[in-house]
Amino acid sequence: MKKLVLIFLLMFLFSALVSCKDTTEVVNENGVIVLNNGDKIYKEGYLDSATTLKISFTEAGFGRNWLVQIATQFVDKYPEYMVVLDGDPQLASSLATKLESGRNLSDIFFPLNSPWETYAYKGWLEPLDDLYEMIPDGENKTNAEKMDEVYREYSKLSTADGTHYYCMPWNDTITGICYNYNMFQEYGWNLPTTTDELETLCQKILSDTNGKIKPFAYPGKIGGYFDFLGSTWWMQASGVDEYKKFFDFESYDIYNSEIDPGRGKLLALKEVVRFYSMDKGYCISGSMSKDHITSQMDFINSKAAMILNANWLETEMKDSMDEDFVMGMMRIPYLSNAKKDENGEFIKVNYVAPPDYIVIPKGASNIEGAKKFLNFMNTDEMLLLYTKYTGSPRPFDYDTNSLTDLSKFTMDCLKIREESNNYFDFSRAKIYQNGYGTKYIGGQPYSALIRGDNTPERFCEIEFFEAEDNWSTWQARSN
Repeated sequence: MKKLVLIFLLMFLFSALVSCKDTTEVVNENGVIVLNNGDKIYKEGYLDSATTLKISFTEAGFGRNWLVQIATQFVDKYPEYMVVLDGDPQLASSLATKLESGRNLSDIFFPLNSPWETYAYKGWLEPLDDLYEMIPDGENKTNAEKMDEVYREYSKLSTADGTHYYCMPWNDTITGICYNYNMFQEYGWNLPTTTDELETLCQKILSDTNGKIKPFAYPGKIGGYFDFLGSTWWMQASGVDEYKKFFDFESYDIYNSEIDPGRGKLLALKEVVRFYSMDKGYCISGSMSKDHITSQMDFINSKAAMILNANWLETEMKDSMDEDFVMGMMRIPYLSNAKKDENGEFIKVNYVAPPDYIVIPKGASNIEGAKKFLNFMNTDEMLLLYTKYTGSPRPFDYDTNSLTDLSKFTMDCLKIREESNNYFDFSRAKIYQNGYGTKYIGGQPYSALIRGDNTPERFCEIEFFEAEDNWSTWQARSN
């Protein structure tokens, strides 16, 4: 009898939870109903007739509010659709399995950066050529024309099905050095323009705080963050055009550190060692064993004045920051021998980390609706809404100056993007796609350089000899 009572009690509790969940809804002034923060979004009176559009997205640093807001606007305009949101923090790692199985596919996937080219080669992705030629509602440019050039180039791929666009860019990235604005104000520290000024600042931070505050925090367990610095300084030293030539992989001479683009790589790696070498004392002790969250907490807790990061930092850490904590974003300072324009001014560059993207699986049940949603998402109004809720831009031509109540950090990031030549590295060269010619032969060098296990000169020399000895073999195997 007791077991029977327990069973009925558990059934009652489960029923109550389900009932409670099903009644968690918000109805906007236009009659759009949002259940459970996006489990279902539909127009009042259309539930039974609406076609479901399921969207899976990486629910991480930017959360989901931005997507709930855009989906609400979409359903208001197109009530024939009901949007179902599926937030998955691990989507990038599970996406290949989902696409390969072809079962219960979402109509749109928003993963973080992962090898979408592999999915396209396998025939799992819907070509998006017609979406690129669509004109967002009420505008006069196609999606392709609105999109930043580097993203447009990146999104096109030649497969067995022909040459097509297979993905749509999601976030744009601004990299730089985030700094504690209040701390800089308190001590009267000025933002550096050059790396010489940056080193003077590092020494002043240590002096003014008696070593209690370090200039830098960093996540040594995640080497990709160092590439924000390395690639920016590389582009500054070689110029963006020479940097691009490296990724054409036309000859092993690209690794020759006596001429560009290899020369720029060497100069960049030297500069990384200048600031992050353990014997300099500019960084929090033990940082080589820290991940991004741990190092960001060091920064938030004022153990360091600066941290190398990107435009997602403020949103990612908002729940951990005190209300009065203010961060800013400075442009990565210029090497003394960085390229200058015809007016003698340093050329502004922003290294855009390999992007997050959006895809439609070929097996999706609602491809037409998925493309309509993405076209809607690329209107100026929705681009501005995205930036308002995330603090991040998307790589399209739209004016963010109309946005108000943005944080100092977001305004700094948007200014860097607006003023810069924005570029990230990718390659369609066969020798690269087959894994032979790479950005750093043998893996990223940063950890070894910071520990003193290697030097920039030795690393670049070994790369060059390796490429010279094996280039013809790599080419033959790639063809």
